[in-house]
Amino acid sequence: MLKKYKSIKLILGDQLNEQHPWFNKIDENVLFVPMEVRSETDYVKHHIQKVVAIFESMLKFSEVFVAKGHQVKYFKINDLDNQQSFTENFIALAKQFCVCSSPMILNKIFNGFQSV
Repeated sequence: MLKKYKSIKLILGDQLNEQHPWFNKIDENVLFVPMEVRSETDYVKHHIQKVVAIFESMLKFSEVFVAKGHQVKYFKINDLDNQQSFTENFIALAKQFCVCSSPMILNKIFNGFQSV
């Protein structure tokens, strides 16, 4: 049986702050999710070195928090399960890890929320 989480928290590339209160306590019921997604690389032209630096920082940040005992699911840009959308990845995780008690509730939460 898969692990169930009470909370999934998205970590963006510009939010890599070890001092954030989210990280003060290890909680096995919280899953932190940094994502390398095409929607973030394609919405405006970025220099490839900037994109690589952000993704590398996200990966190293995640590795530190795994070592500290936090639960982390990291989406690399070329992972087969990466749907290249924050929304689609989040919905898949919520369904996979049973964050919501019912798929109907999950669909209501995201009703009208467009994928980017």
